[in-house]
Amino acid sequence: ALMGSSDELSAYDAVIVNSGVRGFGEYVYNGVDSDDGLVTDEAMIENVRSFVENGRLLMVSDWAYDLVEAAWPDAIDFYGDDTLLDDAQAGSASTEGVSATVLDPGLQGALGSESFNVHYDYSYWSVIASVGDDVEVLLSGDVEVRISESEGYETLTDSPLLVAFDTDRGRVVYS
Repeated sequence: ALMGSSDELSAYDAVIVNSGVRGFGEYVYNGVDSDDGLVTDEAMIENVRSFVENGRLLMVSDWAYDLVEAAWPDAIDFYGDDTLLDDAQAGSASTEGVSATVLDPGLQGALGSESFNVHYDYSYWSVIASVGDDVEVLLSGDVEVRISESEGYETLTDSPLLVAFDTDRGRVVYS
């Protein structure tokens, strides 16, 4: 509902849309009603764009990636077919984690390290294939993705794990 009201949305300086938020796939988790309104309703998408362009911060994680794809389709190329909802959900769970290289000097200083392991506890996390020229890659790593049930897995080298980009006066961060 927040995304459907530009007035209500504008009351915030930052909005975090986490992976558990639906409205991004074909059906709600426990029902049969369509739940993709947030990424198919052009008014909601425009509200999100305006929110960021007016100097605010939007942070999005994992399965909520379809919102970034709908609002800024050229910024991030997610794994798979960008025209299909949920198609980038191909990341493999890993017991040893993904060795993330910290590419941003400020983040390196804050973490006190140039690398660390990111643990993806669940399979089918959303994977970034590449980013546009104006997108900063803050973390990257080699990730294993499921090609298909019959074809198995492949490794993407230096896949972006944490990215950010500016649009007008605002900023979008995706992890």
